[in-house]
Amino acid sequence: MKNIAEKIVPEFTEKTLTSHAGILPLDRFLTDQLSFDKSIESCINLVIGLNTKYDTSTILKSIIYGYLSDFKRLSHFSEFTKDRMIQKLLGIKNHIDENTFSHRLNYFNFKSANQLQEILGGMGKKVRSQYLAGFQIIDIDSTVKGSYGNQEGSRKGYNDKKRGQKSFHPQMAFVSSTKECLHSWFRPGNTYSGNGTHEFIKECDR
Repeated sequence: MKNIAEKIVPEFTEKTLTSHAGILPLDRFLTDQLSFDKSIESCINLVIGLNTKYDTSTILKSIIYGYLSDFKRLSHFSEFTKDRMIQKLLGIKNHIDENTFSHRLNYFNFKSANQLQEILGGMGKKVRSQYLAGFQIIDIDSTVKGSYGNQEGSRKGYNDKKRGQKSFHPQMAFVSSTKECLHSWFRPGNTYSGNGTHEFIKECDR
């Protein structure tokens, strides 16, 4: 009887502990209700090898879940995927190393970035149609983000923190009630704040 009891009673160890249980309902909603994995794999065309170990949807979910768990760097996301519960949610057996994150993100270009934006925008629209009703206030703003080296699209423009530094000047629209980023334009640093605002607002309503 002793051997039988030992097989039935679970063993509780620190290896099974997790501080990321709050990710579980988010994963179910993103995967089951919004079909995140299917949308990413069918709509984003990255030119990657056939022997790639991780799907792009898995890489992106790792970053999303990690960021919501207060991780900010690629090395942090790698550490995040060592959690056994996160591995189970993502369907992976080992953690994803930092280089894998970096290499996959480097495959994104202007076209694939826009494809991702359209997918996320469609998901956001679906959620808003079900859970938000009535008049919504949209806040539009722009920000300056400095860059280093010769990054594509980076230009010298107004930079209140480092004068003369190349930068980007993205424009963003937020839903006031939910703080959701409704729409964004990735613009060079020499772009004037109000450039294209009329067309930008029109796109927010699509």
